[in-house]
Amino acid sequence: MFSNIHRFSLAAVVLAGLLVFTLPARACYSGLLLIPTAETVPAGEYSLDLQLDGDATVPEVNTYLLNTEFGLNDRVEAGIDYLFSGDAGERLMVNAKYLAYSAETRAVALGIYNLGGDRKMIPYVTALQDLGAVRGHLGAQRNDGKIRWFVGVDRAVNDRLTLLADYISGDENAASLGVSYAINDRWSVCPGLVFPNEDSATSFTVHLVYGGQYRRGNE
Repeated sequence: MFSNIHRFSLAAVVLAGLLVFTLPARACYSGLLLIPTAETVPAGEYSLDLQLDGDATVPEVNTYLLNTEFGLNDRVEAGIDYLFSGDAGERLMVNAKYLAYSAETRAVALGIYNLGGDRKMIPYVTALQDLGAVRGHLGAQRNDGKIRWFVGVDRAVNDRLTLLADYISGDENAASLGVSYAINDRWSVCPGLVFPNEDSATSFTVHLVYGGQYRRGNE
């Protein structure tokens, strides 16, 4: 199994190389594997994302999280996330995002996540630029009084498959490589590997996403 993980790591690196040579299937919370993007769930639609995280060297799942987002209008999305695993005192967390600027090839959004109980919310600003071959993402977030910048790219191979890579600065954060595959109009899956910035074990993440409409248009 360990050798299989290394083969997966090599395949992920090859996919990342393809990135440097255009709309992706959604990953979690209208973002990539780790970072939020300047996109929002369309008005009247919702996204339910079951996230499984764990140690890639075992492998073993140790985190179960349900992420939800609802498109309130053309510029605002919000949702509640629920942590199933662990002994955390606060399991419910609020996320929200506002699309501050939008043009044909670029966008800027402001948002928060991890808001709930004794948890400190993480505010962020993120920008998107369509570069043709790939889309670039750049932003910053504040966590425990520290400003951390982040960057990411995605490339749609076809209508179903998208390659993803992102990075958040700081020893407590990580980089990731993955793919997003749209199974059909409602279901998609997004697996990837997460590489911590500090010297610790590689982990994996898998997002199983289901989306639909909770109201018609802007009603």
